[in-house]
Amino acid sequence: AGFSPRIVVLEYGEHLPYHEDVLVRYATFPVHRLCLSQVHKLPRLSGASVTTILRLGLDMGYHLVHVVTSGTSDLVFVRRDVIEESGFAFPAQDDPAGLCALAAYQSGAHGRGCAVAWQEKRPHE
Repeated sequence: AGFSPRIVVLEYGEHLPYHEDVLVRYATFPVHRLCLSQVHKLPRLSGASVTTILRLGLDMGYHLVHVVTSGTSDLVFVRRDVIEESGFAFPAQDDPAGLCALAAYQSGAHGRGCAVAWQEKRPHE
């Protein structure tokens, strides 16, 4: 069929609650109507949650084995047959809550884990 890499790394929407199935589709925005001095007040409208990307990965034959939250927001997937042939076992494989907790622990005291709630909208100044 087509090319299917053994390992895939994808960025997820770190501002989206990891446990909710959320995908924000790309839409063009009329930038000429946007006052750039007020851009910080707009919500972030892009990306997909950990759960959504996990579902996609499983459907395509990949297992989620690691979540990176320190300095970046990446999901690491390994192709199903590679895991089966190697006999490796990954802690909390395909478990967003467990992988997010592990990522928070690994990033240390100042690290951050996955988002668990929707960000509150900033009040207008």
